[in-house]
Order: sequence, then structure tokens, then C-alpha cells
Amino acid sequence: MKEFGLRRILKYLANIVIFVYIMVTIFYIAHGPVSFSFLGAQIRLENLFKPFQILLAALLLRGAFSLAWNKKTLFDAIILSISTIMALAMLEGYFRIRYPEEMIPLRYVFNDAVQNGENERGPYYSGPPGPEVTRIMVQGDSVTWGIGVTDWKDLYPNTLLGILNKGGHKYDMQVWAVPGMQVDFHAKMLAHVGAEVEPDIIVYQWYVNDVEIWAGRPDQSPDLAAWRKNRVQILLSSRSLFFRFVDSRLCALFFEDGPKYARYLQENIIPGKKYWWFFELEFHKWATYANSLAQRTIMMTFPSLPYSGEYPFAKVTDSVVALTRPHLMKIPVAYLFKRVGTEERGHGGVYEESRVVRVGSVGLGHLAFGPYMVMPGGDHLAVFNMKLLAPVQPRAKVALLEVACQEGKKILGSRMITGADMVHLDAWEQFTIPFTVEEPMSPDVEFRIEWFGEADLAMDTIDVPVDYNIEVVNPMDRLKTFNTHAGLFEAHPGVRAHHEMARLLAEKIMEKPTGDRVGPGTALAK
Repeated sequence: MKEFGLRRILKYLANIVIFVYIMVTIFYIAHGPVSFSFLGAQIRLENLFKPFQILLAALLLRGAFSLAWNKKTLFDAIILSISTIMALAMLEGYFRIRYPEEMIPLRYVFNDAVQNGENERGPYYSGPPGPEVTRIMVQGDSVTWGIGVTDWKDLYPNTLLGILNKGGHKYDMQVWAVPGMQVDFHAKMLAHVGAEVEPDIIVYQWYVNDVEIWAGRPDQSPDLAAWRKNRVQILLSSRSLFFRFVDSRLCALFFEDGPKYARYLQENIIPGKKYWWFFELEFHKWATYANSLAQRTIMMTFPSLPYSGEYPFAKVTDSVVALTRPHLMKIPVAYLFKRVGTEERGHGGVYEESRVVRVGSVGLGHLAFGPYMVMPGGDHLAVFNMKLLAPVQPRAKVALLEVACQEGKKILGSRMITGADMVHLDAWEQFTIPFTVEEPMSPDVEFRIEWFGEADLAMDTIDVPVDYNIEVVNPMDRLKTFNTHAGLFEAHPGVRAHHEMARLLAEKIMEKPTGDRVGPGTALAK
């Protein structure tokens, strides 16, 4: 009768938990994250960490309930415990012998021995460039700064400089690299110190997180955050290399940080999304300054390695690379400043939202103005995309379209759109305004749409043809053939990866550039 006691009931419950976990795991592997309702509660399974904890507890309890505890069982348990401790000690010894540098605290901090200038690591120019000297300005984040590499002379900028100077022609270099910085920071650096540096070539190291100008990266999994704050976990991580290794592998397996981050970028920061516009505007600023300063601009798209299957960040990377080619910069009216109008979805525009006004619903005024963007001197075009939502009289004033600068005081181009100009109802139509920036560069070009209360109107984008003439280097094919990581727990590139990037950049720089250098808008405006 004892078999039907509490212990047997607990054994059956443990069996049920193990069976359920196996079924959940199979379903998760086949379909990925799932969500469902249960007894009125919404349950979402995004990783297997919590179920895995439950499984371990169930397995331990199941084993404990199955044992008949006696002197022999106790002796076997002691022997097993001692053997386990010895095995763990041997594994810990192996990791310490194999990776001794990982036990050195704070290996990659800023310090006087590896620091140049304002916390930068890399070659610095001295004085104005000579007539026979080609000056390179390198911009980047923690990859270029070299987290994970102790000696900055092993980083790709310094290695690149050495390769180039072996060819007979003289090069010097200025490196501006700050961990965590993105394209908006690089644009500000060009605006403030670019003219002083006088670069002939600008090299920009891009990484996927550069698109997060205003969109904050999603927090790590709450489960992972709780696990990382556990006192036992903190103690073991600071004392044991083997534990840190197992911990990093389990977190990568159960928390899916890489795939989750890739999904976040693909869902939130791609063309047509709000946060993409913020990135594209800053990219345009950086590219325009680079065009005005240097004869050549090269962007190196550093990849996130390693990966399996299709590259998870291919869509985001391809979208950024497309910005380096001749294209229409689509300025979303819905995200410009306004006096009147509301944002509505479902009008079939390029962006999710359109700016809409209807007769009698609001007062008069500007439907949109901004974004006060940098534009180089020369001839340009602005193409306004607008839709008439209700019939109007031919003489009705639909909207006044303007391009201005100098805080709106100087009108570069304008056009009054009347009902007679609108050929189709409830269909997007394009109206083009040529304009010329007479100065070498204008920092505050704005596009204005004034509404007079005589037409129901929707605005989508203002398209500006641009061509930054940026050369792209993608080191993916070379880097994915070996382990690029700088250390056991450091995903930044190591010395070998830096040397490979330097060789690839040297090949690109020593190539003869194709085409004439043109300012944004010139090539497409003709």
C-alpha cells in the first residue's frame, strides 16, 4: 500500500512535468515562440529557461523519490559527489591553463599605456598634410576602438596605415572611435573637426546597432536579468572560468538574444518605419559632411559573427547599403513639425502614417514644416506626394508647397497647387519643385506645406534625389571563415580579424575610385 502513498504521487507528478517539458520543447523547436490563452491568462513562451529550471527540479525530485536510502546509497552518493567535484576542478584547471588572460581583471579598460588623444586608440596626424600625403580619417565604435585587443597597434586602422605606406605613397591617419557611438555622433564630429583634419579619405565602420538613433534597444529578458543578479551566479562568475563558459552558453541557448534582437530591428527599424527615418536623416547628415570634406568615402559594414543559416541582420544591412547608392530620400511628412493635421494609417503611403487634414475639422496653417536638414550647394529637386480625399473646385487652393532655408527667410522654390492640378481623386500624385542651394552648404533646409482649408488632403513623403557616392566594403566573406572573437567571452573582433579588415580596406583604397565625386542630388536631379 505504500506504493500509493505520497512518494508515488510525487513520482507521477514529476513524470508528468518531464513529459510536458519534452512536448513543449518539441513544439518550440518546430514553431518558435508561441503565445496562447489559458484560463483567461495570456501566456507567451519566448525562451525555454523557466521550463528548463522546472525540468531540472523535476528530474532531481524524480531521482530522489526513486532511491531507497540506506548506508550503501549514502556511500554511493558521497562517492558521486566527490567525483563530481574532482571533475569540475579538472575542468576549471583546463580553462585557466587554456585561457589565462581571461582571469586578468579589467583587461580592456582605458589606460595611459594604450590611450591616445580624447580616449581614442589609433594613429594621429601631426600638423597639416603635406602635398604628397593622403590623409585618412577613420570613424567607428567599439569595434574600431578595439575592445578585446590590448595593444591598439594591432587594430585595423594602424595595420591599414602600415600596409598602405609600404606601397611607396605616403599616408597618415586620424582615428575617431568611441565605444557605443553611432552615425549621429560621427556626423557631429565631421561638422566640428572635419575641416581641421582635412581628410582625403573617410572610412566609416558601421555596425547594426548604428540604426538605433532614437529607438532604444529592448531590455534583456527579465529572466536573464534576474539570473544575472543572483548572488550565487555573481560569486561563481567572478571565481570560475568554467562556470562563466557554461553560463554564457546556456544564456545564448535559452534567451535567444541574437535572434530576438534581429527580429526587433526587422520589425521596428526598416524603411517605412518611424525610427528608420531618424536614422536615415542622421545618415544623410553624416554622408553630406563626408562628401564635402573628402575625395572618397568608404563604409565598412562590420558583420555580427558567428551565425548559422541565413545572416539574421541581412535585411537591415542591405537597407543601409542601399542608402549609399543613388536613391530617393523619402522624408515622411507625418514626422515633420506641424500647425494643423493629424496622423492616420491606412492611406497606402510609403510610411505607416500619413498627415491628413479635412475641411472644417481644424484651423488653417502649415500642414508640415522641417526637417531643417543639411544640403550641399547645387541644384536639387523636391517631389511632394499628396492625395486629394474629396472633390474640390478647380480654383480651390489645395496647398502651397515651399522649400526654404535660413530659418525660413529665404525661399528656394515654391508652387501653389490648386484643384485644377489634382487629376485623380484618392490617388497619390507627385508635384516637383526644383531648388538651388547657392552656398557651399546649407544646414537648415526645410520643406513647408501650407493648407488653406479648402481641400481634404493627405500627405505621404517628400522625395529628394541623393547620391552620396559612398564605396562599401563588406568583410563578411573573409571573417566568417574563422573565429573572429577576441576572447572566450568577448565577441568583439580579435587581432586576426582586425588584420583581415585592414587588408580588405587597403585593397579598396588602392583601387582607382569609379566615377566623379558629386554632391547629394546632383546625379539624379539631371
